[in-house]
Amino acid sequence: MRIELYCGAKTHLQTPVPKDNNCGEAAVLRNMNELLPPSASSPWRLVVTDRFYTSVKLALELYHRRMYLTGTIQTDRERFTQGVMTTKKFRTVNK
Repeated sequence: MRIELYCGAKTHLQTPVPKDNNCGEAAVLRNMNELLPPSASSPWRLVVTDRFYTSVKLALELYHRRMYLTGTIQTDRERFTQGVMTTKKFRTVNK
């Protein structure tokens, strides 16, 4: 198991961390490189993330590494395409 803590934008570190290294996408890729290094012969894997980490850019990068991505996505995020959104037309009722 590999755990990487996120302390928010205002951390107590004295040395600034490059913005790209601190984003959710970079954290997922760092962890995947440690646990499952990219290989052309590896089986397909599934990565599940929450809304902080999920993005179309990450999904494409993981796809090239033979990994699928499933997760919720924030609709107000940068580079989010409205064309992938669907509207719910019915409500499920528990019986």
